[in-house]
Amino acid sequence: MPNRDQHLRQAGTNAKLLADLQLRGIDYPDWVIVVAFYTALHAVDGHLDSRGVHPKKHSERNSEVARDVSLRAVSPDYLRLYWESRRARYDCSVMGPNDAQRALQNMYEPVRARLCSLLGVTL
Repeated sequence: MPNRDQHLRQAGTNAKLLADLQLRGIDYPDWVIVVAFYTALHAVDGHLDSRGVHPKKHSERNSEVARDVSLRAVSPDYLRLYWESRRARYDCSVMGPNDAQRALQNMYEPVRARLCSLLGVTL
């Protein structure tokens, strides 16, 4: 299982891809949402690793995020981002630039900011 540093390295790589996608003018809004979610997921896993928690399933991770006192304020945002990414990945929902922008501003950004603060990193 990956450790904190490996998760944070992957989160950083994902964040770079997310920035590249955004520079394209959000031509691929579904992928913007998916990459934003997986960036958050790896940052969450990096945080959970410091507590000795290593979820193997999304449901386990979602429960840990909801339980973790230091993530409680952004838990609803993380869970909404999770569901939006599922819609993009599995439901083939048509997502437009406004959907991606809303997910970035209202879901991803609060989670990213909180985790960066907790982990002492920049994403």
